[in-house]
Amino acid sequence: MFGNEGMLGAGLVLGMARSPLRATVLQAGRAMRLSHLRFRHELRHSARLTRLSQRFLFASCEQLAVSAACAHFHRIAPRLACWLLMAHDRLQLDVMHFTQQALADILGVRRVGITQAAGILQCHGVIAYHRGAITILDRPRLRQMACSCYVVLAKNHARLILE
Repeated sequence: MFGNEGMLGAGLVLGMARSPLRATVLQAGRAMRLSHLRFRHELRHSARLTRLSQRFLFASCEQLAVSAACAHFHRIAPRLACWLLMAHDRLQLDVMHFTQQALADILGVRRVGITQAAGILQCHGVIAYHRGAITILDRPRLRQMACSCYVVLAKNHARLILE
């Protein structure tokens, strides 16, 4: 997951011309687009872009590793809370639009698992969820309900942005 701090095609930094991954845009926003040839040209001529791209690639690897462990060890509701916090950090919106199926695909669970997890979060008064619109009502309590992975991922994200 990334917001305006990230990029697709980070593998170009490693000299790869093609990515085996697929990206899905979950929220509308603005983006810049460069051809792979133009991006490689810019990498050769900008030490700063190369350094930023390398940091983003490293942060993405960290996020992938934490997410894999999280999927194995943590229950769905804390994972959903973690993911909603990460989305909130990047989007800076209190109301976000995600279908249950999209959230299920992201977390690698069945849609009914998202229904139950969102119900738990809603019963605790931390979110309101209706027809794909998720409103964060109590971020501090949502953070308490999130798995410990959120702290690791938030530090990773902050380090990427602030360094």
